[in-house]
Amino acid sequence: MFWSAFLGFIGIPLEALCYFGVYRLIVPKSQKYAHLYRTGILGVLTYAGCGVHVPCLSTCFFYKYMNDAAPEIAVDAAVKFGKYFLLPGMIVFFLFWIIQHVAHIAAFTKGLTPYPKWCWIFCPAVGMAAVMLFKFLPESGVRNAITAAWISLGNLWMFVGLLVMAKKVKVGDR
Repeated sequence: MFWSAFLGFIGIPLEALCYFGVYRLIVPKSQKYAHLYRTGILGVLTYAGCGVHVPCLSTCFFYKYMNDAAPEIAVDAAVKFGKYFLLPGMIVFFLFWIIQHVAHIAAFTKGLTPYPKWCWIFCPAVGMAAVMLFKFLPESGVRNAITAAWISLGNLWMFVGLLVMAKKVKVGDR
C-alpha cells in the first residue's frame, strides 16, 4: 500500500501536468475553453494525488488493520473513516474533473483545436468508461488491477490517441 500511495502521490500530479499539452491545443482558438480546461487541470493537480489517491489508500489501510483487530466493526469504521477523510477531497476533485472534461469535449467538438472534431473521443472520460467495461468480466486480480487504474488508462487513451492522430493536424495549426 505504501508504494501505491507513494507512486500515485508522485505520478498523478505528473500526469496532470501533461494535460497542459492539450491546453496548448485549445488556447489559440478559444480563451474561454482554455481557461475552463486550465481551471480543471489546476483542481485535478491539487486534489487528485493528496486529496483522493492517498486518502483512498489510507482508508484501505485503516480497513485492513481494523479487520485484523475488530472484524465485527471494520466495515462500518472504514466507511466512516472514508466519509470524513476521503469523500470531501473526492467531491472537490470531481468538480474540477468535470469542468476539465466538459471543456475538453466542447473544445474538440466545436473545432477549437487543430484536430478533427471527432477526436473528442480522445478524452480521458471516454477511455475511463471503456476501461470500466472490464467490470463485466469475471472477478480476477487482472480485472481488478485494470479497473483500479481506470483514470490512468483513460489518460493513456487520450495521450496515445492524440499522438497517433497528430499526423492529421495541419502543420500550421500545431
